[in-house]
Amino acid sequence: MLPVGLLTPIAEALGASTGTAGLMISLPALLAALFAPVVVIAAGGIDRRRILCALLGLLTVANIASALAPSIGWLLAARVLVGFCMGGIWAIAGGLAARLVPAHRIGLATSIIFGGVAAASVLGIGRASGWARV
Repeated sequence: MLPVGLLTPIAEALGASTGTAGLMISLPALLAALFAPVVVIAAGGIDRRRILCALLGLLTVANIASALAPSIGWLLAARVLVGFCMGGIWAIAGGLAARLVPAHRIGLATSIIFGGVAAASVLGIGRASGWARV
């Protein structure tokens, strides 16, 4: 996820318009929405923990590529990969949390999983540490 407040600093750093930088949010979001149902269907009988670990590893690579991107084109390419990974992660993580904890802890587990992104956005982690570290 990428806070909207980082678009202007990213656009300025890479010499792109704010509109073009906006693709860094809309493109991964669209791909995540399209990929989420696909990964659930494709997962079939595969252990979802393994899929989640693979997607998290790939997401790490995509985020490192984003941070090191020398141009807006490379950054958008890395963000495409982020979109695919996030679609799979969001589709699997909530359901997996419900399977890994006792029934009375499902709400807590789910809120921990999904609350981290919201907390980072609200706390302004990207502004404080610089956009390339988000």
